[in-house]
Amino acid sequence: MKQKIFLLNMKIFIMRHGKAALDASHDPTRPLVYHGYKESFCMASLLTKKSYKIKKILVSPYLRAQQTLIAVCQGLAFAGNIEVLLELRPNGNIAIIMCYIYSLSEIGLENIIIISHLPLLSYLFSALCPEEIRPKFVTSSISCISFDVSTKKGILNWQMNPAEIL
Repeated sequence: MKQKIFLLNMKIFIMRHGKAALDASHDPTRPLVYHGYKESFCMASLLTKKSYKIKKILVSPYLRAQQTLIAVCQGLAFAGNIEVLLELRPNGNIAIIMCYIYSLSEIGLENIIIISHLPLLSYLFSALCPEEIRPKFVTSSISCISFDVSTKKGILNWQMNPAEIL
C-alpha cells in the first residue's frame, strides 16, 4: 500500500501578473508592457535571494500571465514543473483551485508559485488565509503564505511589491 506524505507547512507564493497593456481587442490577449516584464523579473529574483526553492508554478492561460511566467522563470533560473490551469483566469473557481492545492500537499510539494489575476487572487487569498486581512495585489506583487495543511489555514508571512524593491 502506497503511503501518503502530508506536509505540516507549505509555502504558497501568490503573484499577480505584471503590468499589462490596456489596448487589446480581447482581455485574454493583453500583453505585458516592458516595465511589467522587468518588475516581474526583479520580484522573482528576490525569491532567489531569499533562498526559496520553488518546486512548481501554476499559471493562468492569459497572455499577460504567460509572459509574467517567462520573466519569473528567468528571475528564478527555474526549469522545474509548470502547469497552466484554466481555473486561474480572473473569475476562476476557487473551490477547484483549493482542491488542487490540497492534492499537491498530499504528494509532498512544499513551495509553489501561483501567477494569476484579480479578482481571483483576492478570493484565493481569503480562502487560504480566512483569518487574515487581505492585502492589496498590485501588479507583480508577491505574497508569501505559510499554509498549514492539517488545519487547511494559512498565514501571511510577507508581501512585497515592485515599488518596495526597485
